[in-house]
Amino acid sequence: MKKFVVFFVLLAFLGMLAVNVPQGHAQGIQTPTPVQPGSTAPDVISFSVLDEKDIVLRGPFDSAAVQFAPPASWALQDGASVSLEINASFSQPGITDGQSPTIEQGTMAGLQVWLNNELLETIFIEENGLQTFRISIPLAALKSARADGRQSLDFILDASLDCRFLRETTIVIQSNSSIFLPHTATSPQTDLALLPKPFFQRYSFLPEPALLVVPASPTAEELKAAMAVAAGFGRMSSGDLVLQLVPLNLLTDEQKSSSHLIFVGKASSMQPLGVIQFPVAISSQGLSAAGSQPDDGFVQMGVSPWNPARAVLFAGGNTDVGVVKAAQAVSSGMLQPGSRPNLAVISQVNASVKVPPVLEDRTLASLGYANRTISGYGFSSLDYNFYIPPGQAAGEGAYFNLMYTHTALLDTDSSSLLVVINDQKIGSQRFSEETSKQLNTLKVNIPANILRSGDNRLSVRAELEPLNFCSQNIDNTLWMTVNNASLIHLPLVTSESDVPSQLLSLNQYYIPFLNSPTLDMVGFVVAKSDPTSWDIAAALAADLGRRSSGQVLGPEVVFTDAVPDSFIQNHDLIVIGRASQLPIIAGMADAMPAPFEANSDQASERNMTVTYRLEPNASVGYFQLFTSPYGSKYSVLAILGSTEEGLSWSGNVLKTSSLRSRLAGNFAVINREQILTTDTRVGIVSNLSATAVPGALPTVVSLSPNGTPVVQGRPAWILPSILITSVLIIVLVIIVTILGRSRNSQIKRQ
Repeated sequence: MKKFVVFFVLLAFLGMLAVNVPQGHAQGIQTPTPVQPGSTAPDVISFSVLDEKDIVLRGPFDSAAVQFAPPASWALQDGASVSLEINASFSQPGITDGQSPTIEQGTMAGLQVWLNNELLETIFIEENGLQTFRISIPLAALKSARADGRQSLDFILDASLDCRFLRETTIVIQSNSSIFLPHTATSPQTDLALLPKPFFQRYSFLPEPALLVVPASPTAEELKAAMAVAAGFGRMSSGDLVLQLVPLNLLTDEQKSSSHLIFVGKASSMQPLGVIQFPVAISSQGLSAAGSQPDDGFVQMGVSPWNPARAVLFAGGNTDVGVVKAAQAVSSGMLQPGSRPNLAVISQVNASVKVPPVLEDRTLASLGYANRTISGYGFSSLDYNFYIPPGQAAGEGAYFNLMYTHTALLDTDSSSLLVVINDQKIGSQRFSEETSKQLNTLKVNIPANILRSGDNRLSVRAELEPLNFCSQNIDNTLWMTVNNASLIHLPLVTSESDVPSQLLSLNQYYIPFLNSPTLDMVGFVVAKSDPTSWDIAAALAADLGRRSSGQVLGPEVVFTDAVPDSFIQNHDLIVIGRASQLPIIAGMADAMPAPFEANSDQASERNMTVTYRLEPNASVGYFQLFTSPYGSKYSVLAILGSTEEGLSWSGNVLKTSSLRSRLAGNFAVINREQILTTDTRVGIVSNLSATAVPGALPTVVSLSPNGTPVVQGRPAWILPSILITSVLIIVLVIIVTILGRSRNSQIKRQ
């Protein structure tokens, strides 16, 4: 028995070793590398590249669509085609192997394939299993029928034999199906009225990079202009385009060749741009157009001389004043070129224009929506956006009056509608014979806590099920219409978030900086020769821009060696860089969650339970959010790094949504993609910097804004190892007990 005991003890030990082997660090999501100029862009586009999974169509009738948009630099050529990998299944309930089916082979199902409302071909699927079909696409069909430029590949299944026989049809269009799009490179349109194109192409399956380029030694006003442009493109792209900022002297030949380029600055600082064929040449004498004045701004677009498939945009002037005018015009997203579509000369910008007051009662018609109809069976959704200005919140008594009509040909036992706001379900209604005879009104109360500053999304979702699935007119006879007289009643009150950072967390860092719709109360403080901090500021400007409502955007910028008292006393501040290079940091030490000693780039964290001394060259990034010591109604966000590397880690958090969402409390320490957070206002914890520096992931307890402990860094293998080890021990005990009883029985028989 001893041998068995030793064997199972060894087995348990090996089991513990197996489950406790430390797991390798999880790899971050890799960004696909864009196809570089000079290389051959892929002609074959898999459905999986278009984010399409397997498409499942079920008989007797079903439909689906795949939408895509080629890059603006592609000139599509003749010879296009679509290759469909189809797995078909025709089954008869109750028919087992060896029995004869009641349906003869042949003409099992038809699949119509459409592109942009043009029928390409009808495929007849006659057997089970995996099959490949190749369909030619006429060049004329490759013209989008949609206002947004997307192309739509539609599939319509007709398996009407399912209605005549006891049969079930399932057609799976696999994700390895593909579209063949032969093309050549072409120059993009240089039309200012089309902005943000071609610098941002929302639906393109092959994104093209864009860079924001400033002079090698920009003035504070030129950086201010760059922030306005970054904010404008952030808004025009709904936050999907975050422009990397690069000084002109650091712009590489590879970047010139691969990227769309947006230049911001004075003509005298941008002499290398003389090679670009702009409507108004950039020369050593500056810019000059008929009737222009010295302080005018110039916005112009041209084809890149480094890659004719890319575009260049210039927002500048002969003076800092002109540069800011041009940039603010770009930030509006609504440029008005003159006789030449790629040139706009800006004489004046009225940056004081505010957003008109928001009405308490808003119909869908007043929001710009017509009557809208859902057709066909299954689940569908109609989405509506409405806006709440910064600094305001929904008061009590908000509601939505939904006015709708629907067909009488619904199965009322399984058809209904649902009202959702910001992904929160707030109301529902079953259809009935009575509701099919009249214009209906459904009043749904809106809880104030689900509404937010900025854009809000209202969705009306419907599940439409037919009385007869075998009707070939399902798409025409099943419908529900939302009347645009439907009304949102939204009383607004002053938001409590106007109290700056006292009650806010880093995951709400943007709220204090939206007090002005034009962002003119946002003050960036950066070092004069720190391009990394400029790039981080541009990323923040883009994020604030997408959340802002002002017609023109204009955040302010000052260099840290020349910060006027009037500036810091009248702005919400965003301080970026290394503490030793930012004199303003020393003056805010008493207000900071973790201040810095003189000439040090490492936070002292004197409020922590234990304070450690770090290696002088240790890289750490910091986020700190606190009330401004220069005015209690203002806030300060400090984004810092103990080294250039640590500062870049902080910037990466801002640019990566999955990392940004992990910010919390009022103090965060960054080590690569590790984020440790705490809230010094509600509790005291151990030194986070010392914990982060070694690069390990120990268990660290931080406090959320409400004081709840949050455990971070627990290895994922701990719980499985405990469970497996426990099971092995239980098995060992049972076996030892059985063996012991067996031996006792043998002894008794002897």
